[in-house]
Amino acid sequence: MKNKKETAINLRQNGKTCGEIVSVLDTPKSTVWSWIKNVALTEEIKKKISKKAKEKSRKNIINYNTKVRPIIAAEIRDAWIDQAKKNNKYFSK
Repeated sequence: MKNKKETAINLRQNGKTCGEIVSVLDTPKSTVWSWIKNVALTEEIKKKISKKAKEKSRKNIINYNTKVRPIIAAEIRDAWIDQAKKNNKYFSK
């Protein structure tokens, strides 16, 4: 356990995010965070980690908007059409 902790601290000091460290060490996020939360970081490393977090967030938003959002919109549209058909016998698609 000590070796993993030291590795986690070293990775953090070199600009790795908590998620990256979790993946490398195959260790629960809560454990990794307890090891690295008080690690002193230079401004350069803080900026590097922040940039990674923003890029991941941007990719997640793009993924949601291109893959998930159209599916949800289609489900809402189909439910609305079904309800309209039930309420109006003259409704046609």
